[in-house]
Amino acid sequence: FRSNKQRLFIHDLMAELLQLKKNKVIWAYQKHMPRQEKPFATLRIYSEQLEAMAELLQDGDTVHAVAPSAFVLEMQYFGRGDEDPQDKIMGIIRRLELPSVVDRCAAARVAFFDAEPVQDLSTLLDNQDWERRAAVDLHVRYSYAMHDCDSSDTGDIFETIDTVDHVTIDGKLTENGGN
Repeated sequence: FRSNKQRLFIHDLMAELLQLKKNKVIWAYQKHMPRQEKPFATLRIYSEQLEAMAELLQDGDTVHAVAPSAFVLEMQYFGRGDEDPQDKIMGIIRRLELPSVVDRCAAARVAFFDAEPVQDLSTLLDNQDWERRAAVDLHVRYSYAMHDCDSSDTGDIFETIDTVDHVTIDGKLTENGGN
């Protein structure tokens, strides 16, 4: 349900907070993706759910259905050399609380509200070299607005709602409620 704009915002924010170029932060499970040079990070969204039924909000003549929703964003960071991936991820978690970052997230209708413990996933490769890697699950809430969308934001859906402009009632109201 999250829009493509929100997905792009999350990707770009993670790249910025990791101090990586945008092409070094990759959505998981892409086809034919070559192995990246370190450092790099992968992102994966799972456990997406609606948290409540949609609320109808009127904006002039337009009615939007806004649904509070949530998902888990798994981020894995692959470090280079002696870099500690756990420290890098902890730095992101702390920066997600900065007022400037919180304000930008609010403008994108996204909120990072919790983080699971950071996991060290380092492993020994080829019985010689350690691949330094850590992961964290970030809990994210977002407001999904169902509204008229353009072709570049195909994650949203819309429905035209006909409104009643005029009602005419024929009949007489009597004291005891009969016709």
